[in-house]
Amino acid sequence: MTTGNAKHYDAIVIGGGHNGLVAAALMGQIGKRTLLIEASAELGGMAVHAPAIGRLSETVVRALALDRHGLRFRTRSLATEILREGTSPLPLQPDDPAATRQAIHALSPADAEAWPHFQQRMARLAAGLAPFLERTPPRLRLDDWGERWELARLGFAVRRMGRADMRDLLRILPLNVADLAEEVFESDVLRGLLSFDAVLGNRMGARSPNTVFPLLMRHAGGAGCRPGTQAVAEGGTAALIDALRKAAASHGVEIRTDAPVARILVEDGRATGVELTDGGTIRAGTILSSAHAGTTLIDLVGPRHLDTDFTRAVRHARGAGVTAHLILNLSAPPAGGDPDTLATTRRVHAPSIQAVERAFDRAKYGELPEDPPFEVTVVNEGEGHARAHALIQYVPGDLKDGDWKTERDAFTKRLVARIEDLCPDLAGRVEGAHLATPADIAARHRAPGGHWHHLETGLDQAFMLRPVPGWAQYRTPIEGLFLCGASTHPGGWISGQPGLNGARAALAAEKASGKVKGEAA
Repeated sequence: MTTGNAKHYDAIVIGGGHNGLVAAALMGQIGKRTLLIEASAELGGMAVHAPAIGRLSETVVRALALDRHGLRFRTRSLATEILREGTSPLPLQPDDPAATRQAIHALSPADAEAWPHFQQRMARLAAGLAPFLERTPPRLRLDDWGERWELARLGFAVRRMGRADMRDLLRILPLNVADLAEEVFESDVLRGLLSFDAVLGNRMGARSPNTVFPLLMRHAGGAGCRPGTQAVAEGGTAALIDALRKAAASHGVEIRTDAPVARILVEDGRATGVELTDGGTIRAGTILSSAHAGTTLIDLVGPRHLDTDFTRAVRHARGAGVTAHLILNLSAPPAGGDPDTLATTRRVHAPSIQAVERAFDRAKYGELPEDPPFEVTVVNEGEGHARAHALIQYVPGDLKDGDWKTERDAFTKRLVARIEDLCPDLAGRVEGAHLATPADIAARHRAPGGHWHHLETGLDQAFMLRPVPGWAQYRTPIEGLFLCGASTHPGGWISGQPGLNGARAALAAEKASGKVKGEAA
């Protein structure tokens, strides 16, 4: 808390998740006196609910020299086991294509032929989208040569895919994933897997429009890796957050936890600082917020400082979460399980398109699904300890009948029983379970709706339309206030790109206004 005259910084970053840390580190790196404030006691934000598999973008890693702060990535095979009722799982092993082919052949010879070709096809199309993930979306201002050049660069990136792949991308991008799955595969379990991968984290069903787009975005996040592999941070998400913290601290960034923001101070249309819930005020010439766009603009700034149409657009941006995180404490790791193999093998329950769609139908009406699709990853924590992390799809935050106080225990027990039924090697090892619903995530992280990506990642809320049309360059209508969280392009994957792009946008605005590098406002 500050007393007397408010303390001044060059920049304040709201939110200590990975995007906030990236933004703060970059501001500190170029000499800005920067304060990062986090409402909770620990850093990490919503990344604590993310699977251990995932990586920051190469641009972020290079820009912040994170290897100097202990961050290491290893490219690992990402195996999938499709869980099946009453029989053994179907193994899909990128490191053993012959075994994968044989396993699929038992279901469908045609699918055994189609599977590797489909993986290669997705990798090619994702590579065409990958440049879009790292660039700041251009504005449609043809009188600005910089914006015209950026549009041209992105067009060239797609054109380099070749005519056939470019046509394929344009054809399937707006499709629903069920149509694509039925076009490519015969077997229900492969169709179900594809559907699950497309909708995970979003309030969409397999037959919702443009669900192929998030599937391609998921593949694009792993562009540069061989199909079926991902770069994994050694030490998981905790190591990734620690490296970002060290990078920020090395550049003089002050980090303050347990410091919830009550409001962003605005004077004459410009952000001038923040007021904390304890009454303290802190001043800065630049404010970057990695919090949810709605929280930042509606709650912390307030509609009285904003245009009515803009306020309406922010309020109506779709962001109702339907993905829950279930943590199972295990008495011991599964017998004979190699720690590396366990951590990079996901077990997926999504038996068919119909099963995915049925679960979605219940969730969209606020009802708990009878048999929700999910994926489970087991992490061996050493010394006989292990945890299973399950991502449960189609868990509504607001229930039509009852509430989470009355339904939580019964639903959690039902989930545990279903997981033990489909994963016999976990049966009898579960000592405790903790379920984080979208409502819990919303309350803990002040993210309305509790959505993984803050906002849906459909085509209508992507790139130049994210978070709302006309404001896709990390700017806001409030001068000196910038967004740098998952509500902005490219969304909530653990890339760190929103943080990097948001900080760069703030620095570009300062340069345009003629401020001297490192000068306090």
